[in-house]
Amino acid sequence: MCGLSLLLEGVGKLCYEEVVYSLGNSARSSIETELNYSLSRRGPDSIGTLIRTIGDVRVTLQSSLLQLRGLTKVHDPLHYVQNKDILFGFNGEIYSGLPSFAAGDTDTVKLFECLAAAEDFDAQLEILSHLRGPWSLIYCDFRRDYILVGKDSMGRRSLLVHMPDSSDPRFMVTSTAPTMSAKNVQIPWNELGCGIHRLLFSRDSKSYDTVIKVDWHPWKGNIYKYLRAHRNLARVWAAKHDRARRLCSFINCLDRSVRIRVHAREYMGQISLNTVHRNNSTVLILFSGGLDSTVLAAVAHRNVPLCETIDLCNVCFHSGSSPDRLAACEAFLELQKLTPGRSWRFIEVNVSEKDLLDHVQHVASLIHPQHTKMDYNIGLALWFATRARGLATFYSPLVVMKRQNYCSDAKVVLLGQGADELLGGYNRHREAFRNGGGNSLVNEINKDLGRLWIRNLGRDDRVVSDLGREARYPFLDEELVYEVRKFQQDFTGNLLMKNDKLLLRISAVHLGLTFTSNRAKRAIQFGSGIHRLEDKFSGVL
Repeated sequence: MCGLSLLLEGVGKLCYEEVVYSLGNSARSSIETELNYSLSRRGPDSIGTLIRTIGDVRVTLQSSLLQLRGLTKVHDPLHYVQNKDILFGFNGEIYSGLPSFAAGDTDTVKLFECLAAAEDFDAQLEILSHLRGPWSLIYCDFRRDYILVGKDSMGRRSLLVHMPDSSDPRFMVTSTAPTMSAKNVQIPWNELGCGIHRLLFSRDSKSYDTVIKVDWHPWKGNIYKYLRAHRNLARVWAAKHDRARRLCSFINCLDRSVRIRVHAREYMGQISLNTVHRNNSTVLILFSGGLDSTVLAAVAHRNVPLCETIDLCNVCFHSGSSPDRLAACEAFLELQKLTPGRSWRFIEVNVSEKDLLDHVQHVASLIHPQHTKMDYNIGLALWFATRARGLATFYSPLVVMKRQNYCSDAKVVLLGQGADELLGGYNRHREAFRNGGGNSLVNEINKDLGRLWIRNLGRDDRVVSDLGREARYPFLDEELVYEVRKFQQDFTGNLLMKNDKLLLRISAVHLGLTFTSNRAKRAIQFGSGIHRLEDKFSGVL
């Protein structure tokens, strides 16, 4: 996982969506310092900067690194050819789609080699369209006078963009906005849309100024377009398979999704699966005790070696007493009975009012440009939960239970984002199916999945990554999404008439989580109790 930033400054014009911006130089050198600080929090292992010039425009590319994969340590997170005609910064994990990708290879290096060897821009788009996994990138190709900026079709990695204006005349793209001081929030940032944005450099024939034209390119083989084009296939498939086989298929896909996300952390400089100590933890699950997180914990147990401990973290803003704390304790007892031989660490994070107020401005700058009360509630709860610092109880077959203050050292965080949107967790999904049938349900779920990047995922990526951990979303795996969508109309829709996310509830029963399968849905802001403190932290924003 990395942090990325791109700064363009100098004399020229930038054209985007028929609007012309005047590019300039900025005297605000503090921005670079604060961006450096923000990126280093995301990638504490190393940071690198490269500067090149195109015409009258200076191009600064910066990247930081939290290394989770590869057999050797990467000292410089930026990749480039010898003469620096190509610069590359990458943030994410590629689980499949790269040709000739072998165990031990670094996905960043392999992707860089493929893009650099591509014949032209169309060939590069074709390569990127086949990638599966969460990613964002900045690729500067000075041979062809363009820069590519983009992210995966679901938008699981944050990219913010600032267009030149009176607050700062530079064009900037970054994984996260500056976070050292609240004054930087006045610089307008926006979530960059999913897809590839090409910045094409040229010279004005009259003024000879540098002109940068920004084109957006939709995905070839975009997963949502692919699904819409194969609705008839879904009906045929549903007619030939019974519910039991569909349930088995769903559980198998979820199992595979979790497996590749807990195994894609094999940087041998940090851990060795053969020598890791039982007390060490490499995987952290944000554990509300609800349906989504408990199912993820049960499936993670099936895929994380027994020699490793799994950390479960629950956050509470109400003196250790909240609906989610009670639910987590109950769900954990059920998990323990199902997982003999597994070592668990249950971390209880109790956030005081003082601790909340001390960090609220910092977290607010991560949430920006989102700014609703719900964003602040969710973002703050997520930040403290991901920090995973609290009173931990260690449960192991070989060690007597013990409680102590603890901060998780896991770098991989599993989260349940996307389960509600994909599996019908909202009342509007039930209403859509009731009023318009399967087509209406598919359209409503398409709408929810299509706006996850701007509503949730960019914000959540910035919040989690700020703590030097990487967020991974098993419910948003491309193959899992495709598998669910094949029977969405005929199976999920009918199940919705009985209960929300009933497919996941039935899966929980199949996994042995009978008690958890009946757990009512509760949003994190209410389950953690942070909504009670809205008036307290709103006053300092």
